[in-house]
Amino acid sequence: MAQREFGISFQVRQTLLLQVKEAYDMRQFVRLYWFWVSLGLVLTKVSVEAAYAERGYKAYGGEWLMLPIMLNVGYFVNEARMYLPDLIEEWREEKG
Repeated sequence: MAQREFGISFQVRQTLLLQVKEAYDMRQFVRLYWFWVSLGLVLTKVSVEAAYAERGYKAYGGEWLMLPIMLNVGYFVNEARMYLPDLIEEWREEKG
């Protein structure tokens, strides 16, 4: 039988800790990517409406990829922002 501490079994405690970690990860994701998600949703709406106006009927094409594309762009921009100061410093050292 699992060890009990404060009346909670080990499995229940592990499950609760995992749920707290997942909630923290989601908050961190929203904090980093809220702009890119918002931009992706707006661009998806605009591109879907434009594709519908052009075609005259509903179809699923590349216009639905705007959100995943914006998330990828956001990822690369955040990574570049993190490493850009180091790259600039190295460039200045090489130049000077």
